[in-house]
This record gives sequence, C-alpha cells and structure tokens, in this order.
Amino acid sequence: MENKVQFEQNLVTGKRLECSVRDQLSRLLPDYTVRITDQDKDSLEREEFSLVDVIVLKDDHPVLGIECKWGDLKLNNCLTVNGWDGDYNTPLNNTSLRKYKEAQFPVYLINVNHWCHKAFAADLPTILKSPNDAGKYVKKSGVIRYNVDSRSWMVYEDKWSVKTILTDILRKEKLC
Repeated sequence: MENKVQFEQNLVTGKRLECSVRDQLSRLLPDYTVRITDQDKDSLEREEFSLVDVIVLKDDHPVLGIECKWGDLKLNNCLTVNGWDGDYNTPLNNTSLRKYKEAQFPVYLINVNHWCHKAFAADLPTILKSPNDAGKYVKKSGVIRYNVDSRSWMVYEDKWSVKTILTDILRKEKLC
C-alpha cells in the first residue's frame, strides 16, 4: 500500500513537469497541437504514442515526443534506493526503451533532478549510446530499470528553465 501511495505522489509531481512542458511548447509552437497523453496503463493512446508523456502534433501527425522524469531523491537516498548516483543517472525501464524505439517521431527525455538543481535532456539516439551498465534494478514484475549515465546529455545546472531546455530541443529538431 505504501508503494502505491508513493507512486501516486510521484505521479502528481511528475504531472507538474508534464504540464509545464505542454504549456511552454504551446507558447513556443503556436501552430502545433501540444498535449499530455493519457498515461493510464490500459490506454490505447499510451500505446499509440509509444508511452511518451507529451506529444507535439502537426496536422494530427506526431512530430515530437517528450518523456518527463522528475527526481527528488537526495544522493544518499538515491544510492540506498537505486544503488546509483541520481545526480548523473536516469532510470529507464526496458519496456519504455523498447516503446521509444518503435516511435515514428523523435523522442526526447527530460530528467529533472530537483534536489541537486540539475536537469538532463537527450534524444533517443543519445540515450541509446549512453552507458547503462552502472547498475540495474529488477522489479517484482520482471521489468528491468536501467541506470543510464546522463553526463553526455545536454546538462543544465543552477539557473535553468523548462523553456531553455525545450528551446534547445526545438532548435535541434529545426522546429523553431
């Protein structure tokens, strides 16, 4: 029961990041439709958009997907819970990675590590090239959560904003 409560709390925190990403993308791309996808486990939309949290559509076709991660665990807690340094690493599970690879649009991941005032962002090719052998955690369900080293990603420290990260992504994708 405690894990379900903790999961729900994390979902609420993560949803704030998703809303911020959606709102900023809507301002930056006024001619596009930007929305948060339905993340319910049985949702058809979740499958259609490859498990991605925020989707950008042009004429009803997906042109960009942003997966949002939010971490509040301090270093010692992260090491205890995950066995790795949350400052430089992004937890991703094997199911999500497989679905991201199937996407028919560019997929980016933004990982905000709130406790150390850092954010990391990368496109799927960068994520797939990043070392992920610094530790893994196997859930009871059999899902493997990898420890992906995000130091080679776009790194944002100290004073940064979601808008800055998204602007960098949009420039890279030539959408602005």
